[in-house]
Amino acid sequence: MDYTKIFFIIFFLIILLFLLIFNLKNLIIIRSNFKHRIAWEKCKQLKISIPMDKRKNSFELEKILEIKLKKVLDKINSGSIFLIQNNSDPVSIFMRLGITGRFSHSAIILKPNFFNESGKKPLLWQAAGEKIGTKNSGPDIHSFCAFLSEYMTRYPNCRYAIRNLSQPLNPSQSFSLHDFIISTIKQKKFVFVSNFEMFWCFYTETLFRFLLPLDPYMKISNKNELTFCSKLITETYQHIGLVDNNVNSFATTPNYFSFPNSNHFLINETEIIFTP
Repeated sequence: MDYTKIFFIIFFLIILLFLLIFNLKNLIIIRSNFKHRIAWEKCKQLKISIPMDKRKNSFELEKILEIKLKKVLDKINSGSIFLIQNNSDPVSIFMRLGITGRFSHSAIILKPNFFNESGKKPLLWQAAGEKIGTKNSGPDIHSFCAFLSEYMTRYPNCRYAIRNLSQPLNPSQSFSLHDFIISTIKQKKFVFVSNFEMFWCFYTETLFRFLLPLDPYMKISNKNELTFCSKLITETYQHIGLVDNNVNSFATTPNYFSFPNSNHFLINETEIIFTP
């Protein structure tokens, strides 16, 4: 037996495996971007110049974003959607591959005066999993620019998009949204899912429903207390009558709110491109 050839084959396979793993992230990005190229091309583009050296310090970046994004966010209605495609975090990339979508995170935008007339900063209503610098394990309110500055600093390779509501919330919807957010935060009922729980819950509620009886064995017996970004957004929109109550919130992803989906209450998607 020629052990030299066997050794060479094994060595070659190891190198091939290493290269595959090393380049897998880039391959996934290429595949994802190619698959959704048409959707991106139909997006409006808004280019905002921020020098690269200004993106290293999150506090300095936050102040710049507050100035640069003011005109944009002033035109956005409370209840509109903010979407992120994360091309830096491996977990986010694999999640996008698993759900075959463009985006890995979603949040609801609220105008500065939504809770307080004297409010000066736009806000985000989102699940806590994507919130940086917080110990809260459930949904909460976050400063839009503070969150975005931290996110851009930690994950430099991302794409961002906004979809405005087709029409502003009426007084009843605004009150209902306000009440839902406050009560959800005060209850402290929901806990952000782990990576395993997210994949398990999504796929057992969609493709593999026959596995649902195994929930207790997977330590997911308190399933109704789990949340993640798109689940929270879905339930929020359901509460104010924008999404049908028959929609399974466990089975939605951030892409449920991206173009061309949810056109009955969201208008065209605008990509915010940060240029040097």
